[in-house]
Amino acid sequence: MNFIDAIEGTGCSILQRLYRSYLDSRRDDSEFIGNVKMVIEGIEAFIQAHAELMIQSDVVVKVLYNHARQLWLEGDETEAAEKSGDGDGSEEDDSAAYRRYYFDYIYQHGVYPR
Repeated sequence: MNFIDAIEGTGCSILQRLYRSYLDSRRDDSEFIGNVKMVIEGIEAFIQAHAELMIQSDVVVKVLYNHARQLWLEGDETEAAEKSGDGDGSEEDDSAAYRRYYFDYIYQHGVYPR
């Protein structure tokens, strides 16, 4: 196993545990997404502080961000499906696009979109 695999694997494991904790405690979305950002930024700072690892931090950040967003989206989709039952495919596409936007916005700005 190389350094990038170890760092990505550790980061993904931390994010999965964080997500389970978020689900169990029913925390606020902005709190969870803010915590995701702190984890990812911490890993990025570690990589940048250890240039000898020769890892591109932007690649690792992208992998971890996509992993965290996918965890959140899948959980959100499951919850939405349970509430609504069967639905129109176009509504689901619009809803999925909004959920991605919602996660991205909170990650970037730290607050809910208006």
